[in-house]
Order: sequence, then structure tokens, then C-alpha cells
Amino acid sequence: MKRAIIGVLAISFGLLLKSCNSVEPPTGLTINLKLEDISCTEAWIELTTTNLQLPAEIGLKQNNNVVKTINLIKSDTLLYINSLLPNTPYTFQAVNYGYRVASNTINVTTLDTTSQNFSFEILEFGDGFESSYFNDVWVFDENNIWAVGYISPSDTVVNGTPIINPNIIRWSGVKWELELFDGTSSGIDGIWAVNASKIYFANGIVLKYENGSYQYEDFSNVPLPNGQRVEKLWGSSESNIYGVGPWGTIVWYNGLKWTKIEFDTQWYFYEITGNKETGVGYAVAINQYDDCVVVKLENSAANIIYQKSQSEIKVASRTITSLDNNLYISGFYQQNLICRLNDRGENKTIHVLPLALGVRQSFALHSNDIFYSGEENSAVKLVHFNGASYKIFNIPQVDPDNYGGIHAIKDLAFSVGFTNNKAYIIKFRR
Repeated sequence: MKRAIIGVLAISFGLLLKSCNSVEPPTGLTINLKLEDISCTEAWIELTTTNLQLPAEIGLKQNNNVVKTINLIKSDTLLYINSLLPNTPYTFQAVNYGYRVASNTINVTTLDTTSQNFSFEILEFGDGFESSYFNDVWVFDENNIWAVGYISPSDTVVNGTPIINPNIIRWSGVKWELELFDGTSSGIDGIWAVNASKIYFANGIVLKYENGSYQYEDFSNVPLPNGQRVEKLWGSSESNIYGVGPWGTIVWYNGLKWTKIEFDTQWYFYEITGNKETGVGYAVAINQYDDCVVVKLENSAANIIYQKSQSEIKVASRTITSLDNNLYISGFYQQNLICRLNDRGENKTIHVLPLALGVRQSFALHSNDIFYSGEENSAVKLVHFNGASYKIFNIPQVDPDNYGGIHAIKDLAFSVGFTNNKAYIIKFRR
């Protein structure tokens, strides 16, 4: 009889333990993973939950092994996974052990690295007596490249028309030729293109090229006092173009008219980039105290999302480039950092360059193909990131006095500037 009672008690206790370890999940509880972005060595995965009581502990499985435990405090979060190998397949799954609920499994393959086998060609323009310089460049394809600035004239005639102030030169696939446009002695500062038939230029205001003809945009109702001028341009379409420049200059074109966006006049904007999918622009500026801000531009609003003086990571950048949901800024001379930034102001140092190397311009094709142009000890440097490693190329033939832009397409990049009173173009071919 005692054995029967003990047996019943044991069974009851076992059932009680089983019920304690198998809590029924709430109705409609789900966990979902979605790949947001992938590089050669990193992955960004969005984790979302429905009807999960928070906070909750989530285990992230990588190839069926738990590699990270997350104390989840909100129903959606972005997971960052690093230390992956290039060109390698992985699986990821999230598990909540309290309810024994698992997410979907996602399969991802990291990007392969790109080649860093570049050859270089240096071209110079101008007579060397009067200053010539290039401020920016745009590559449509290997037979259609535009460089802008000022080229000292030497009895310049294009199609029978004298060009007093040559500001635009174009590679036609056969030779470099001046465009039939007579600009100003102060030159053109920036270039941005919708396509090869519609190109916008910044030279204090905005000049538009369309199907062979040039015409200035209407800035009659855009006040630009006290040295303000448009020097750099970026847009996501013909109805969403931003221009920036010195002393807080920000202008916006909505497809109908140009308007001015008021901003603190202590800031000198050096560069602008943006996300073509969202239409949001991002500009970088520095003031006289070497403070630096990154400004988010959305419609007619301009908001600071990063400020050097208020950040733990302190970098004064003259350049900014955009890749998907990330921005890349780069410092120079004692601030020789390459940093990744998002529009929430979260900043992370991803590489440290030699102390005397200063990055002036940058351009990104993909996360495994990013170009940085600058100088170290009076020599031009090209820094290339192939997705896994950074490589520095020395261009000793050029002693730069100033720097223009950099632009690239697959396997072909161009960097411009001026040296010894001549404008230069450096061609990088992979």
C-alpha cells in the first residue's frame, strides 16, 4: 500500500515538474529574423517579436550554435554580428527558451572581397603660370568622365567659340575636351548627375546641363548673404536635390523651386551624400574651433545627428559617404579615424590610419569597395577597403596643394585636385 502511495506521489511530482518546464506560450507569439545588410565580415539582422512578454532572454544561433544572448527590452531590434568570414554561408535563428519558441531560420552568405590590384595614371592640365584646379569629378562610364574647376585658358577655342573661363572638361573615350561653356574665373565647385543627359553643377548657385545646353537655375528668391554659396550637390532624383556650402549654406530643390534651409552660420559644409532609397541627405561641416557636425537633411528639415564635441569618438571630417543605412566619416592629422555612423547618431571607429595621413574625400560603391583619397607627408594617398582589409597606395608623383572629389564605377576610379599651379586627375584602374 505504501509503495502504491509513493508511486502516485512520484507520478504527480513528475507531472508537476513537466508542467513547470513547459509554459504554454501566449497566443500569437512569434519571433522573426530578417537580413538588413551584409558585408564581407559583418551582418545586420532585424529581430522582431509579437506577443512576447518583455524583457525576455533571446539566444541567437549561428550555424546551430548559440553565439549571443540578448536581453530583449523592445519588440524590434537590430542585431550586429561581426567576425564572419568573407564569401561564407551562415544560418541564423533566434530562440526564446522560456517559451521554447524559435524564429525562422535565415540563410546568408557574406560578400567576397574585391581586388586591390590597381594601376595608376596621372594627368595634368593648365599652363602652370596661372592656377588651374579641379574641384570635383563624375564618372558615367569609361568613355564619359567629367571634371570641373578652372583651367587656365591658352587661346582656347571650342567649335569656333572662344572660351574665356574654361570650367568643364570631359573625356569622350578618345581625348579630354573642353565643354562649350564659358564660366567664371572662380570655377565650378561640385557636380552631381541624374544621368549623362542631366547634370547639375555648383558654382555659388546651381547650373544645369540638359541634352547639350547649359542654363542657370532660378535662385532669385534664394537669399545667400555673407559669403554663403552652393559648393556641393547631392540628390536622389530630379525632384529632391540638396546643395551645401560655407557659413551654413543649405538649399533644397523639390522639383518645382529652390528654397533655402536656415542653419547656424558658424558651420562650413564640405561634403554631402545621401540614401537614394529614402531620399535623405547627409552633410558634414566644420567650424573655426575644429568642431564637426553631421546634419541629416529631410525635405526642408536639417537636424544634427553627430557632433564631435559631444561624442565619445571625436573626429573632424571633411568627407562623408553613404552605404544603405550607414554613413562613413574620416578624420585627418591626429584624428586619423574611419568611423561608421547611423542616423541615430551611433558612432563606431572601424579603422585607424597612420597618424599623419589625412583623408579628404571618399566614395563608396559597396561595403567591400570603398575609396578614400588624401595625403601624407606631401604625397597623395589612396586608401582602399576591400571588405576585409585596408590598403594604402602611395602616389609620389603628385605633391597636392588642394583636393577635389573622388568618384568611381566598377574597377575604375578618378581623384582630382591641383598641384604646382596645374589641375590633376589621377586614374585608378583595377
